[in-house]
Amino acid sequence: MKLPKIFTVFIATIFIASCAQVVAPSGGSKDEIEPKIVSYIPNNKTLNFKKENQSIRIKFDEFIKLKDPNKQIIISPPLIIDPEYSINGKELKIKFNDTLQSNTTYTINFGNSIIDNHEGISAQNIQYIFSTGNFLDSNFITGIIFNAFTGLPSADINICLYKKSIFTDTTITKFNPTYFTKSTINGTFKIENLPLDEYYIYAFKKEGNDLKYEKNDSIAILQNSIKSGINEKNIELNIFKNNEYKINRIFDTLSNQIGIYNFVVYKPTDSFINYISDSYSYKRIKGIDFKDTIKIFANNGKKENEFKIKNDDTTYIISLSTKKKALKNELIINSETDITPDDTLIIDFNNPIEKINLDSVIFKEDTIIKKPLYLKLSKDRFRMEIFNKWNENTSYSIIFKDSCLNDIFNNYNKLNNIFITMKPLKDYGNLILNLELNKSEKNYIVQLLDKNNDEIIKEYFINESKQIKIDYLKPVEAKIKIIEDRNKNGIWDTGDYETKRLPEKVYNYNQIFNIRAYWELEQNININSIINQQ
Repeated sequence: MKLPKIFTVFIATIFIASCAQVVAPSGGSKDEIEPKIVSYIPNNKTLNFKKENQSIRIKFDEFIKLKDPNKQIIISPPLIIDPEYSINGKELKIKFNDTLQSNTTYTINFGNSIIDNHEGISAQNIQYIFSTGNFLDSNFITGIIFNAFTGLPSADINICLYKKSIFTDTTITKFNPTYFTKSTINGTFKIENLPLDEYYIYAFKKEGNDLKYEKNDSIAILQNSIKSGINEKNIELNIFKNNEYKINRIFDTLSNQIGIYNFVVYKPTDSFINYISDSYSYKRIKGIDFKDTIKIFANNGKKENEFKIKNDDTTYIISLSTKKKALKNELIINSETDITPDDTLIIDFNNPIEKINLDSVIFKEDTIIKKPLYLKLSKDRFRMEIFNKWNENTSYSIIFKDSCLNDIFNNYNKLNNIFITMKPLKDYGNLILNLELNKSEKNYIVQLLDKNNDEIIKEYFINESKQIKIDYLKPVEAKIKIIEDRNKNGIWDTGDYETKRLPEKVYNYNQIFNIRAYWELEQNININSIINQQ
């Protein structure tokens, strides 16, 4: 069949156009090869390196750039004056502006500072070693550093050595270390090419080339000195944050309601404050960064009151006045209603309660008025505790009739209803922990944590083997943390640089517990084994 002439011309035009279409050339595969060293001038591991006006040239097999040299490049022992770094095509030049020490082995670690010109691929494990003497020191110190509270490895921490023979209490704040390195992403570290000597080792988190410890830096301490040597065992360090301020330091005082006095205090102790006259009530509210609020409630009608403050061995008096425009004081009722079948319902009051008419506190299961198994005002008078056999798929209500509560300031409550609905039991899981621990003088805190946010789900205190049955857990991926509670105060305590006190030890049990609804899980945990392994 012969095509019409016009159709033939149309097909030919399309064919010619497609043949003439310009297509961008392929760029080939992506360069993923790191720069490689071609030569050193002078050679790596050179002896009798000149102490003054010396430079190093390192040539690579491709064009390179330098990234953050003052952060990435580590020279040990450290120099007082930083060297100059310059790039000329494929060559890195290091010019020293400092007089080098005699008979000393220097190590330069380049980190991730050397990258290729195109893809930014960094040269790995590049190290240059030289000696200003006639031999290279070959001793080393290795170890690993952890975050003292999380128990996880800590990366990019300065690991610093100071010669014992010249060390004083102010050395780490005034002088650079004799030798140093940085910890890897796995928390490990190795300081190489050391002379045989005795050192103190400290570690702290710093940015850039500042190698002097400052008060607010996190720090790790090894209490005893160590000797460098090829057979030196791995050292374990735990980095912690010092107490930022002195315990019981007062940041603020305030009284904007008659009879209520607020003190914002850093880690207040139980003996921190006493109200001098008449009776009073005391309430502690947890704050951010250990800055808690101590609230003193005093019903004496005075606008100014005196308080005895105890700070270490010092005791002094503070007079605190209420602001002229005092806020109106009201009685407020609050409660957390998301409870499990074995919980005690806690109802909080903002002021201490003076009187309560229990006949006007109504407890209902669905629509039926009942008496709970336990209903009582707490000793501090700031809360009411209600315990009951909570039934699944059941609604409860607690009704505080108008004026059934009277606080110490003669305020009465308004009508208040609190509602609770218990979930079905199949929504919860159970966990049995068989904890094996040789009877010990030490106390341990065993915490069950949410794996995703480290929130404490349950917490227990033990000093011997114990079985713990935890019912009615919400489905969660959980883990176990064990804290050595040396001073038996029930909390984890950090270390202190000035007294060289180490933080309390923390041990992580690496297994994850998958708490599932309508399921019971039993787990054996040998605490002695965990402690010995870590």
